Amino acid sequence: SRSMSPCYFRRLANNAFRSAPKWHQRALKSRFTTCLNRSDLPNNCASMTMARQSLNNIRGILMSNDTSAASPRPWYLRLGPGLITACVVIGPGSILTASAIGAKYGYSMSWVVALAVVFMMVYTAMGARIGAVAKKPIGDLLRDKAGSWLAILIGCSVFFIASAFQFGNNLGVHSAFQQYFDFDYTIVIFNAISITFIFAAKDLYKIVEKLMMAFVSLMLLSFAVNLVFAKPDVIGVVKGLIPSGSAIADDDLTLIGLIGTTFVVAAAYYQSYLVRQKGWGVNEVKDGLIDARVGALIMAVITLTIMTTSAAVFFKPAVDGVAPEVVEFSSVGDVAKQLEPLFGKGSDMGKHLFCIGLFCAAYSSFIVNSMIGGFI
Repeated sequence: SRSMSPCYFRRLANNAFRSAPKWHQRALKSRFTTCLNRSDLPNNCASMTMARQSLNNIRGILMSNDTSAASPRPWYLRLGPGLITACVVIGPGSILTASAIGAKYGYSMSWVVALAVVFMMVYTAMGARIGAVAKKPIGDLLRDKAGSWLAILIGCSVFFIASAFQFGNNLGVHSAFQQYFDFDYTIVIFNAISITFIFAAKDLYKIVEKLMMAFVSLMLLSFAVNLVFAKPDVIGVVKGLIPSGSAIADDDLTLIGLIGTTFVVAAAYYQSYLVRQKGWGVNEVKDGLIDARVGALIMAVITLTIMTTSAAVFFKPAVDGVAPEVVEFSSVGDVAKQLEPLFGKGSDMGKHLFCIGLFCAAYSSFIVNSMIGGFI
């Protein structure tokens, strides 16, 4: 009969493949083909008993949650939500505050970034666990366990936090382009592009993941090249990772801003949604934890790279107890202008590289912030 033919088995298997994790499908298809070609399952099934037995075996292979059926991929191919979170955290605000702190304190405040990133790593790992294990979004869990009032309060708080960061992202995109031409409607164009992208994308998460990987790569490359040409003091950088609060001004809001733009609770909260959108479940908790840690480390590397570059270029130590004048940055555009002579007299390469990194940081945060406000 039709229900006992190999064609029927293949059609059933294809339906099951769609519900299996994508990185398991190739291995599952290989196992299915092997079963289908076995000698005990000829093209014309000999008996109803043999057909049902073979069918059950194939169903068991396809629908099993045992990830050992598929060969594990390298850890760097299992990243995704953590990279997106890193992109939304590294924005114009973090670039400006890191540059300002580096110019004012030199390398001595690097430990503050490291500490903030540790907190961020803990919270993103927590979000990854909840997203992989829970059967509902974290907002629904809050409503069911604690009441609607708390879910609404947290949801509105996250929304307004994302909105505040979005204002800075608009300024960042505008500042990056303002270094080359004076056009007041640049941000309107990029808002229109972002809105079209978010609503028109068929598989939004997959596209955003690939896009954020490209943005992270460009940020790392552009800021790293500037760092190399800045020629920082390596020993000073290492000493800066050791906590020392003696030189901190009591009313320095810039340092608080650096913590706030590195340890972003709203982004950690959204990590659970990203894990669900990627399709990770209980068996991918380990992948989620690795992804969260790598994403946090990327935040640390980019922020420390910007701060170290600023410290090497702008910071001047005190001479005979007299502190030199501190370079003030009113916008990220000021940082770009100050980096113009980094590659030599008459060269704009430092400014170009910084503006590329600035645009990637601002526009990547712009897109993901829109998703945070929309989904939550």
